Amino acid sequence: MPSQAVIVGDSVFREGRGALQGYESFRESALLYDELLNNLDPFKGNCTLIPGRDTSAPGVDADTVMDAISDAVKKASAPEDTLLVVYIGHGIAWDDLHNGEVHLAMYGSRDGRPWSWLPYSSIRREMMRKHDGLRIVIADCCYSNFLHRQGGSVDDAPENSFAALDKANGTAVFTAVDPEGRDPKAWPKGCEKLSERMRRCTHFSGHFLQVLSDGSKTAGERLSLGDMRDGVVDEMRACKTPHPVGGLILRGLGDSVPFVQNALPDDKPRELPPRSTDEDWIRALRTGRRWPIKSLLEKPDQAGRVSLSLWTIPEAHENASRIDREANDAYRRDPGKYAMYWYVRDGLAA
Repeated sequence: MPSQAVIVGDSVFREGRGALQGYESFRESALLYDELLNNLDPFKGNCTLIPGRDTSAPGVDADTVMDAISDAVKKASAPEDTLLVVYIGHGIAWDDLHNGEVHLAMYGSRDGRPWSWLPYSSIRREMMRKHDGLRIVIADCCYSNFLHRQGGSVDDAPENSFAALDKANGTAVFTAVDPEGRDPKAWPKGCEKLSERMRRCTHFSGHFLQVLSDGSKTAGERLSLGDMRDGVVDEMRACKTPHPVGGLILRGLGDSVPFVQNALPDDKPRELPPRSTDEDWIRALRTGRRWPIKSLLEKPDQAGRVSLSLWTIPEAHENASRIDREANDAYRRDPGKYAMYWYVRDGLAA
């Protein structure tokens, strides 16, 4: 069966005491995810939008969301299938409830009433039923960085945490908030730096969808998880507005894992990422792509620093090992360069 995407996002919430504020950006984001993903492999024609485009329902309820995810799990059953769940809306976590578990807002959710929200653990349990293949969550909500805090290693992860997902297989989550940051608040308003269509979305989804729509000149036919993360983070930092910058949490995966079709047209030339500073090289090589490194080896001290840094990134170990091997060959007849490389590479340089 094909890969599946379930996209949840609405701007309608029940009125009355404790009512949540509805933002049009939630719905605009969901509609655009549905539009773009429905035209990109592996989700082409296999997206479920909640609520649908032609619905008169008053809002989204937990049963509808969970039924859709359950159905998607059944359809995306093959090891090569990807299961993607996208949520745009309000998120919250209560310190005194279920280890600070993240809860997601539905139509009837109200402030201060945890029982009216959809607990993340319900989604986790259903996604766990897909035992093989890639599982991805895009969490565009406040407290999305708590998905990281709820689980350290796989072995000691609380049962309701995101980390527990990869006890069966690899998972990834894109967060609207920096996973390593302390501020849990996402930004529902759009970014004026983006195109007219994208600025109607939330800040994070606007940038995410811009990268999804434009594609990448420095990626291949598929954007990897790392390509997507780097593109979104670079976009959000470059716009220089005071908003949180999102991130990527990986469990049992490297960020070189293919994610979605690169939307860049085939007739547009691809190009190598910039490679002059240490940071340029690390960014180019950290996702596991095999860019040429001949020019890097012209500077043995820089090559040593880059290799040393890449060895700290699990998904970049293959490239780090490749630099070491090619450095040995390149410097074999030049003792000075050979010594310089390994002196720096072994972390002995000041």
